Amino acid sequence: MWCKNAPRLLEEKNRNTDLCHALSSNLKAFIAWKTQDTLVECRRACGGHGYSHHALFGVKFGINDLNQTWEGDNHVLLMQSQQFLFK
Repeated sequence: MWCKNAPRLLEEKNRNTDLCHALSSNLKAFIAWKTQDTLVECRRACGGHGYSHHALFGVKFGINDLNQTWEGDNHVLLMQSQQFLFK
């Protein structure tokens, strides 16, 4: 999809650009939230050891917290996708 659309990327009436943006926005938000849920579940599965520095969950939580706001807050990205759907 990207290779076919790249030459026409900046055309105003190119609906594929809007579609690519909407899909990537939804995917980014979904993956960031699911990663957070997975990290919490893994830490809980480790019991008390999940809170240990040696488990490195603190580092992973820090990285994933950045992913939730990097390149746009997830809520803003979902609102952009809504705007695409309501056009």
